[in-house]
Parts: sequence; structure tokens; C-alpha cells
Amino acid sequence: MLRTLGKWAVGLFVGILGIPLNWGIEFFSKLRSREGYVLFFTIIGAYVALYAIFVSQHERQLNRALFERQAFLSMVSSNNREMIITAMKNFGPIQSIEVRQEPSLFKPWTWLPWNYLKPNESPLYLWAQTFLNQCEPGTCGYTKPRSGDSYRIDLRLANLEGANLGMNWVLRANLNGADLLWAKLSKANLQRAMLRGALMGSVDLQGANLRWADLREACMGLATLVDTDLFEADLRKSSLRSADLKRANVTKADLRGADLCWARNLANDQIKSAKTNGETLLPGNPQCVIERRCPHAP
Repeated sequence: MLRTLGKWAVGLFVGILGIPLNWGIEFFSKLRSREGYVLFFTIIGAYVALYAIFVSQHERQLNRALFERQAFLSMVSSNNREMIITAMKNFGPIQSIEVRQEPSLFKPWTWLPWNYLKPNESPLYLWAQTFLNQCEPGTCGYTKPRSGDSYRIDLRLANLEGANLGMNWVLRANLNGADLLWAKLSKANLQRAMLRGALMGSVDLQGANLRWADLREACMGLATLVDTDLFEADLRKSSLRSADLKRANVTKADLRGADLCWARNLANDQIKSAKTNGETLLPGNPQCVIERRCPHAP
């Protein structure tokens, strides 16, 4: 009984193994026929045609990125204050344009849709290091006629989403209502900057200088504020939900009415050194579940 069962199992295994083997033999025999050669060259032709499509897409996207960068640099080199301000207000999308990686004929994995590069990121980052440091109210900003308050850079309502401006000197900039989602501003100098109502979700401000900055009603959910200097910054009614405040300097910062629900690495000593009131939502507050200050807050 066991011997018969064993022979049956071996026969079944050989039969199953023989199916792909027979397919392989039949496939190679057909390849050697006239139809096989036609199939082979059809596959090669389709492969090369697909490669050509990806090359064309890469070149088209790269040319667009280079054109946008050149147009931007032409505007900011015009010495025209209005053109400079207009160009800077679209800096984020131009710097973060994504281009498909140049495909390789013999490396089809480079054709995958997630292989993207940002050809404008590094050149415009280096350009900004020089340009922003030289900005003055008469060239890139404005001066209020009545109060005399001046701003070196006028970036009100600017689209800086995803922009990389880390370590740049953005002192006395007006960024009221600007879109800074996912922006990289680590170690940037934003001292006395106006950021009222700015969208700053997931912004990287690690080590940045925000002393005396106006951040009222700013949406800073999930922001990285590690080692950030917020000395005497105005954060009234701002949202810092789930922001990382490790070693952040909030001495004398105005947090009245601020939303600090689920803020990470926020020590009691930090809270004591800042200005708070009954409307400040600190971690652990029951209202955190139902109240949300920003539409995109986590």
C-alpha cells in the first residue's frame, strides 16, 4: 500500500515537473522557427520603443525644469523690484520640480516611476545663499510709509512649498500667509520674520533662529523645531500639534491660545519659561481630541 502510494506521489511530481519542462522545450523549438525569430525581434522592438518613450519623457521634463529655472533667474536678475518679488513668490514649485531619472537601455529598473530627481534644487539653493543675503527693502522688500517698518524680503502669500532654503539669511522677511509646507529651513536666520498665518506643516526648522518672529496663527503641525530659537517669538493662537520641540528655546515666547496638543519632547521647564494662559492647549489636555486650530493639523 505504502509502496503504491509512493510510486503515485513520485509520478505526480515528475508529471508536474515535466509540464514547465515541456513548455520550455516547445518554446525554444519555436524560437528556432521563422515565427520564433519574428516574436524575438518584436519583443526587442517593443523594449526599445518603451525605452525611447521614457527617454523622451525625461528630456521633456528636464527641458521644462531648465526653462523654468532660466526664466526665474532672468526675472530676479532684472534689478526690477516688482519682478524680483513676483519671481520669489513662486520659488518653491520651481526649485522642487521633479524630473524622471535618465533611463538606461540595459537597466530597466531605472524606468520605474519613483526614480525622480530635482535638477533645480541644488543650483537654486546655492543661488539663494548669495541673493537672499544681499536683499534690502529697496530691492526685494518694502518700507511701510506711516510706521517706517521695513522688510528686506517681501514673500507675503509666497508659494515656498518644499523649498530648500536652509542656512540662508532671511532676516526681517515678510512671510505672512506663505505656504511653507515641507520646506527645509534648518539653521536659517528668520529673526524678526513675519510669519502670521503661514502654512508650515512638517517644515524643518531645526536649529533655526526665530527670535522675535511673529508666528501668530501659524499652522506648524508636525514641524521639526529641534534646537530652534523661539526667544520672545509671538506664537499666539498658532498650532504646534505633534511638533518636535526638543531643546527648543521658548523663553518668554508668547504661547497664549496656542495649540500644543501631542507636542513631542516638550519639557515642563520649557513651558514654565514661556507665556501661557487658560486657552493654551498643552499635551494631555482633554480638548485636544475635539479642538483643532488648523484645517490640515494632524
